[in-house]
Amino acid sequence: MKSSLFVHKAPLKLQEHPVYKKAIKLYTLSRKLTRQLSSDTAILHMYTSSCEDYRTLDQLTMFSLSLAPKIALAQTARNYTDSLNHIESLEQNIQSLRSICDQLVTRITHKRKAVIRIQKELNALSVLQRNWQLSITQAN
Repeated sequence: MKSSLFVHKAPLKLQEHPVYKKAIKLYTLSRKLTRQLSSDTAILHMYTSSCEDYRTLDQLTMFSLSLAPKIALAQTARNYTDSLNHIESLEQNIQSLRSICDQLVTRITHKRKAVIRIQKELNALSVLQRNWQLSITQAN
């Protein structure tokens, strides 16, 4: 009979990591907000739009889209230095997203609750990211 003290847990797949799931959720929320506020304008057109709000929404979508790949790169990096570089890039994206949300909260009144929800999810991602980063640094 095996003791419960010696039960070995299999490592989580990347898609099961809470930090990865949160990044996907953030992208989904960002894309939904962008779609609602831009009358479903194509992302490629938003980037070159003369409307500042459209360009800001484009940035929101693009930065949130890049979160999950950065997590994947950091998690699967072959050496510790590469992993730390990807983590640093992830942290910069999170900061950029915070700044973008601050801009949107002041400029967009009719969907403010959605932006505030994204901000809350960003805060939750930051907490998860710090814990995940600790696990990576402790493993090396």
